[in-house]
Amino acid sequence: MMPNYFTTLVQLLLIVLVMPYVGAAVISAITKRTNQLIVNHFGTQAQFYFSFFGIIVHELSHAAMALLFRHKIDKISLVQKADVEQTLGYVSHAWNPKSLYQQLGNFFIGMGPLFGIGLAVWLTTYVCWPQLLTALLRLDSSQLWMGIIWWHLLIWLLLCIQFCLALNLSRADWQNIQSGIVSYIVFLAVLAVPLCFIVMNTQMLWQDFGRYILYFLLAMFGFSLVIDVVFNVLTRTRE
Repeated sequence: MMPNYFTTLVQLLLIVLVMPYVGAAVISAITKRTNQLIVNHFGTQAQFYFSFFGIIVHELSHAAMALLFRHKIDKISLVQKADVEQTLGYVSHAWNPKSLYQQLGNFFIGMGPLFGIGLAVWLTTYVCWPQLLTALLRLDSSQLWMGIIWWHLLIWLLLCIQFCLALNLSRADWQNIQSGIVSYIVFLAVLAVPLCFIVMNTQMLWQDFGRYILYFLLAMFGFSLVIDVVFNVLTRTRE
């Protein structure tokens, strides 16, 4: 039982801790660079206009996780023009440090925008360009452009840019993640106990769960990288 437990725990840590943490760090770094490029070339308030809807989803993701983990939301600003600290939105929350559940919530509150914005991108694609989802699921692009409506595609493009530009996690977000990471590891260590009896072989967790998280992270990374490249090209053209 013990070898199977440690194998299950290591897989859990890799799939739902290491992969999301590294993915969030890489995606956030790319998005931060893109936003800085936008600010440098279009002005300090440009980020507000380029990522307006994304900022709202970003902050709503924080708020939803805070409510789920029973944190008290003291104050919330879903979107605002950049202040002197370049703050575009925030969720101020309080929690009981003696509550393991609320401590655990800090990890998910900090990581919330990655998955909230990912969900927003998925919903936008489902409504405006479902052929893309079908192509990705079937690995077949033969019907990618079939029946596409140009203004649906335009809405999809504009919203996805807005969403992805809000993927950068702030210093406060990372502080939340760090303050909840120990509780999260403890939670995974406990969760691994029943899972080691359920998981019949070492590939089940990866096949049934892990690879989909990887696909999701790769998709968000791809979106962010393409947007970064496009803005780099646009800003160089203006010079």
